[in-house]
Amino acid sequence: MIWLTVIFWVIAAAVLLYLALSIFLGFLYPSLLLHPKEGKSKLTYEQVRNQQSAAGAVDYNAYDKLPKEAFTLACDGAELACEYIPATLTLSQGSRKKCIIRIHGFSQNKLMSVRFIKAFMDIGYAAVIYDQRCFGKSTGDACTMGLRESHDLRAVIDFVKKRLGDDTIIGVHGESMGSMTALLALGIDARIDFVVSDCGLSDFYQGTGYMIRNMTHISSFPALQLTYLQMKRHNVDIKEIRPIDQVAKTDKPILFLHGTADRTVSYSMSVEMFNVCKNPKSRLELFAGSDHGRCHSDDPVRYEKIVQEFVRAVENS
Repeated sequence: MIWLTVIFWVIAAAVLLYLALSIFLGFLYPSLLLHPKEGKSKLTYEQVRNQQSAAGAVDYNAYDKLPKEAFTLACDGAELACEYIPATLTLSQGSRKKCIIRIHGFSQNKLMSVRFIKAFMDIGYAAVIYDQRCFGKSTGDACTMGLRESHDLRAVIDFVKKRLGDDTIIGVHGESMGSMTALLALGIDARIDFVVSDCGLSDFYQGTGYMIRNMTHISSFPALQLTYLQMKRHNVDIKEIRPIDQVAKTDKPILFLHGTADRTVSYSMSVEMFNVCKNPKSRLELFAGSDHGRCHSDDPVRYEKIVQEFVRAVENS
């Protein structure tokens, strides 16, 4: 009978440990998402610049030489730190002006956007890069994973239209959380002409469960449910963060880019969203073996070629 007692206590201890870890994650994860900490889940400009420079991903010296205009936008209790970069190519007479708005992912800031805007600027686009609320030098009381951020994007579009004209072609490139911001905005702003979604989530609630499982190698229950309840207490309903719903409704062309080895956001989410797209110009490109946010780093030549092909096809239509 002793061995039965031992087995009972071993199982009981394992269950208690599992519950303790789940409860810990259920409180830690919402805190991390809502209120990112400086230098950790909220990287500084210096951190991003050093990381990207060390990886050889960005020539910040070339970026430093570009003409730039810093500006600030007031949006629903937040001040957004933004930067406008004029087009470096002269468009032919009568051509519509073009601007790409680039949106970074969670923990990042606008300096992460520098390597992505080159592909657009090389074909005549001006660019706006900015810190999403709560990141970089932008303020805000909470990060809402795209809910309020999609409305912030509308303010950025207002700036572009006022600066360049109402007939300006507006493209939005978003990565990870930035992709959710861009895709959710399709439901509230018809002025977006196309979206490039890099490693985006179709459903944040499901995506959170995927992240918890990959992070802990255990079931997401009940950590996911606790995360939902804690976020809801702060007026952020993560079950409402479903970019796939807006993708299914819009007729705007969308380019989906995703790595097949993504351990943070399953590439199946981009596949699901592509499958409900209405616009025939929409496109899905998978990067074999690439992890989260690594598609451009792993194959910048292919990445930029795909982006430019997609943009030209959209413009020609």
